Order: sequence, then structure tokens, then C-alpha cells
Amino acid sequence: MSQVARWIRLGYLGALVLSLLLFCGCALFNQAPTAEITVVPPSRLSGTSPLTVTLTSSSSDPDGEITTTSWDFDDETTSEDETVVHKFYAVTETKRYNVKLTVVDDDFASDSTTQTIEVLPGDGDDGGGGGPGAPVARIVADRVIGVAPLAVSFDAGTSEGGAGSIVECDWHFGDDETGTGVVVSHTYTPEATDEFVVTLSVWNSERVMGWDQVKVIVLVPTDVADDEVPVAEFSTSDPLVIFNAPDNQAETPSLYQVTFDPGSSYADAGHSIDYYAWDFGDGETQLETTEREVTHTYKLLGSAWTFAVRLTVYDDHGLEATTTTNLTLEQPVDE
Repeated sequence: MSQVARWIRLGYLGALVLSLLLFCGCALFNQAPTAEITVVPPSRLSGTSPLTVTLTSSSSDPDGEITTTSWDFDDETTSEDETVVHKFYAVTETKRYNVKLTVVDDDFASDSTTQTIEVLPGDGDDGGGGGPGAPVARIVADRVIGVAPLAVSFDAGTSEGGAGSIVECDWHFGDDETGTGVVVSHTYTPEATDEFVVTLSVWNSERVMGWDQVKVIVLVPTDVADDEVPVAEFSTSDPLVIFNAPDNQAETPSLYQVTFDPGSSYADAGHSIDYYAWDFGDGETQLETTEREVTHTYKLLGSAWTFAVRLTVYDDHGLEATTTTNLTLEQPVDE
């Protein structure tokens, strides 16, 4: 073998060794992310059922970025959103939910952390409050996602005054616009798809404040001239009775869990569904970014009631489709 051929072979071997060292070095010296949960406000770590809690992943990665966020709420439901609003229930006794957050970085290192949420039985407050005697602010939005221009109606009417009566409702719509009043409406017209955090601050007659927040996603469709709209479809499980109210407690509702599966929904060829917006027909909504099943708890006071369950899907270009199914629940019959 000539001297030149030996040099060429050594050069190839050297490049291969260097590549292996660089690859192994990246994996060897990668720093794992740190999972961290923030509860807003912190007072929502404990409360009366149904307890609505806003949880945010405040996780960080010192030498990269976090690519996957996974929540397990310890009640057979999960989420992959960075910020989640979840409702916890306790019917007959105090329950402690160990909420687990797992994050994965761009080098596939992971970390997990757990936050305990204590829920007392009863039909107590489920909005954001600021301590004993403070008002409890609650936002009810007629939609939290849609295509621009998106008009959204916000209602603070279910807020409570705490130790006083509510005398002022201030709104910040997340786009430098503000409003006042119990019921307000706002139209979002961004130039590109964007998210807006809406904040409601309520003041009572004792000049104590409570607040609540909700996120609104506004989609701006792009390159949709030749695209077909997505198809929205879902299946419904049989209702599961998780609490059968005694006959002598007419004001105590029976509770049902129903699971909905949107897996049969699909987008046009070459596209994907980015959002699954659920309206459970009882005033409760939920927004998901995957096609996994969702489980919802219904309250039933009368002998029977029909809920119109609506699913709206949005694809990666902002196109939407909606389907609705009627769900009828009846009081369980004691055998």
C-alpha cells in the first residue's frame, strides 16, 4: 500500500473516531432538564370540590430545550399542554391527587416532579380566589379557540364577592386592549396565528381583589385554496355512575363519567389536526392538542337530561370542522 493510501485511510479513520467522540460527548455531557410545577394562585393547592386548578410547567433545560411536556392528574386523565386548567372532584371524603409532570429535552433526557392537590368533599367554589374573604373571579368564555377575526364573549357573572359584593370587573384581553363590566365581548384580529391570555380582576365592596385567567387561541389560515376541510368525528362510551345520589337528598347530584374518543377525526392529505375543542354541553369546555380520549364528569339533578356534546377540530392550516352528538343521562335505578 502506498504512503498516500495510508494517509487517506488514516484520515477516514480519524474522521470516524472524531464523529463518534462528538456524538458520545453530546450524550455524555448533556444536562437533564428540571421539571417544575407552578400553581396559580398557590391557594388552589387545597379547596372544596369541584376544585379548578391552573397548573403551568415552569421547567427548564440548562443546555437545550424541552420538547415534550406530559401531565398525569391521578384521576385517569392526562394532558400534553404547557399550561393546563383541570378540575378535581371529591364526593364523600377528602381526596389527595398526586399530579405528576414529566418533561423531556431535545437530547431525550427527562425529569419528573409531583404536586399534591387536596380536595374536600362538597359543591364549593371552583374559581380563582385570593384568600379568606376575598372575591372569587370566574371567567366563562363562549369560545377559547377559533379563526380570525374571532369575536369572544366573556362573562364574569358566576364570580362571587367573598366578604363583600362585587363592585368592579376589569378585563385585560391579552392584546393591549382592556374592558370593564360583568359581560364583555372582544374581537381578535392578529396577522398570524397567536395566543392571548385573558385576565379578569374583580373587586368587592371591601376593596379586595380576586382574579382568573383563560387562554384564547386565534388561528389565521394560510395556503388553504386547494385544501379540504378536516372531518370531525368522535365516539362516546357508556356513562359510568361514580356517585348515586340518595333519594332523600334532592339537591345532591348524581355524578357520571363519560369518555369521548376523537380518533376517527382526520385532516386532508398532507395535513394534521392541531386542536380538538370540546364543548360538553353542560357549560364546561376543554381544549386538547392530541387525538387521545377525554373523560368528563357530568352532574345530574333531575330524572334525566340531554347534553349536546360538540367537537370542533382545527388543522395545521387553520381550517375547522364541527360535529355534535346528543348525550342523554338518566338517574340510576336502585336494584
